Parts: sequence; structure tokens; C-alpha cells
Amino acid sequence: LMRRALEVTAQHYRLALADGDGRKACEYLESRGVTAESVRQWGIGYAPSSDALLVKTLGDQNLLQAAVAAGILFDRGRHYSPVFSDRVIFPIRDKIGRMVSFAGRDLSGKSKAKYINGKETSIYKKSDVLYGLNKAIEQVREYEQIILVEGYFDVIALHQQEFTEAVALCGTALTKQHVQLFSKVVSEAICCFDGDDAGKRAAEKALPLLAEQEIRGLSLTLDDGTDPFDLAMSKTIAELVDWFGDRTEPLLRGCLRLISKRHDNTAEGRQAVVREVVPIIRSYPTTVRDTVVREASLVLGIPYMALKGVVGSPLGLDMGRSVGPAEDPVVNALMDVLLNHRDESLELLKHLELSWLDGEEAEMVELMLDEPD
Repeated sequence: LMRRALEVTAQHYRLALADGDGRKACEYLESRGVTAESVRQWGIGYAPSSDALLVKTLGDQNLLQAAVAAGILFDRGRHYSPVFSDRVIFPIRDKIGRMVSFAGRDLSGKSKAKYINGKETSIYKKSDVLYGLNKAIEQVREYEQIILVEGYFDVIALHQQEFTEAVALCGTALTKQHVQLFSKVVSEAICCFDGDDAGKRAAEKALPLLAEQEIRGLSLTLDDGTDPFDLAMSKTIAELVDWFGDRTEPLLRGCLRLISKRHDNTAEGRQAVVREVVPIIRSYPTTVRDTVVREASLVLGIPYMALKGVVGSPLGLDMGRSVGPAEDPVVNALMDVLLNHRDESLELLKHLELSWLDGEEAEMVELMLDEPD
């Protein structure tokens, strides 16, 4: 019954967009560059500010309680009222095209929430649904690639530009369940998130989830304040292809740079970097982990053997406590290599930048490297 209520409501919103009440929504969509064909393909609609007709329509079909359960109506006791009011409506479907919920973009300018999603229900969990996957899945399978974005308009704009392997998160971070939806048909995932701090954080959170499923993570670096919608709407298809080719880089590399920038080059800063980086490296399969350590070593400026020692330590890192400079886990691993693994020490000498260490630590390392066998 919930799915029936959702389908009836979706049809109601499509009709509302087409009549006089929907003129404002149509003008808004046109101003954003959303084509009439996209409106049709995605089933975009409009929720009027006063919508007694929706309540009547659902009531006539004995779907009022199902609509409440599906997050379409509020049960006020003596009457029902719509959840969505004066919003552009995006029907949300699961990977096989079944209705599960709605999202709405405010047009009034009065709401504190620019976007709202329907509540989670027995048929809708944000962590289990990727917006547009039902439309993207054929291209995803063909290319063995998926483009992950954050917004509904982002997906629509990319599809208009023939990047039809794009899907969006429904107001939440990427989850393990999301990745499992495409992990069997994808070898590569491009994270095309907003260029602000929140977008960068979202990419960092996605990295270990993709690594665990042996999916190569890539990121498309956007300028701060830019989102994929702006990018898609400002370029021709050919220009967009070139942009993806020029600006896409391994997700690991980009995330490592961001982590490094958050901390200063002190013992405490290095500890913080290592605490963030080691769990990410350990999320990779053991078959590729050494390659990941080498990449992290180069990007972060941490000696390879030292970082390898921390990653491979069965004791790991105590993430819950603060330690002093003398207990720097990277320095400890470095000292262990120099004391107990002389062959590796010679290899380490080729790559070690002593400027990375504090003065006292650098002197100690120099003395140890100069010791005769």
C-alpha cells in the first residue's frame, strides 16, 4: 500500500507541475537549465503550497494511512496535511525502479531546509538507495564505472550531458550498503562531490569503503563553491569529457593531501596524520597495501619504511590517547627499522628526508645510519 500511495502521489505532483500552480516551479527548472525531456524522464513534479486535493485523492483510494507511513502526509489527528509544500519534487526509486520516497527543493525561500527527504520507512533507507541508479545501471555495467555525486540536480545535469553513469546520495554520506549496490559490476568509482569542505570530507569517507570492495576510487577536483551541476551546465559535452580527463586523480592521493594539510609538521601533527591514514591504508587488500604505503609515503613525506612499520604493527595505534613527541608512532617505527633491520635501513637512507624530523630526532637517526655494521 505504501508503494501504491507513493505512485499515486507522484502522478499528482507531475500533474500539479503541468497546471497553473506549477508555473513557478517550471520557471525555476528552466532557469536551472533542466530540459522538458529531463522533467519527463525523471518524473519531476511540484507540491503546491496548499494541497487539499492530494489529501482527497489519497482518501478516495483509502490510502491515507499508507501515505502517512510512507512519509507523504502528516496525521494531525482531526485532519491530514502534506509533508511537502511549495517544493520541486524528485521521486526517489530503488535500483529496480520501484517508488520508495520523495525529495523536495524549497521554492518559497522561507524554509530553513532547502531540501527535505521523505522519512525512512520499511521500504526506504537512505543508506540503501542511490538516486538514479535504476537509470544509470546499464551504463554503469557497460563502463564498469560509476560517478557519485551529492545532489539530485547534479545527477540530472550530468545525464543531460550524456554522463549517464552518474548517481546521487540521498542526503547522507556514502555507506557500505551503497557500495554493495554496484560493487559487483564496477571496477572504478569517481567521486564528484562539491568543492567545499563538506564535499572533501565526503570523499575521504568514501575512500576506505571503496577500497574494501577493491574498487579503484577516483576524485574529480572541483573549485571551492562549485558543484557538479554548475560544472555540467557550464560546459559542452566535449569540454566536460576533457575536464574529467584532466582533473580526475586517484582518490587516495587527494585524500592524503587533505589530511596532511589539516596538521602541522610537528610530532603531534605527524601523530594526527598517522592516526587518520593508517586505518585507510589497512582498508586496502593486503595484495596492494605495499603500493598504497609507497603512495602515502610520497604524498605525506613520511619515510616509507617507517610508515610500513606502523601499518604492519600487530599492536596498531592506540587511537584513544594522546602521546608526547618521544612516543611518536612513526618515529618509533623508524627507530625499530634502524636498530633491527640494517638491510632495510640502507634502503631507507635513499629516501629519508631528515628535515621531516625534529632536530633531536634527526641527529639520532644520522648517528644510527653512520654506525658501522
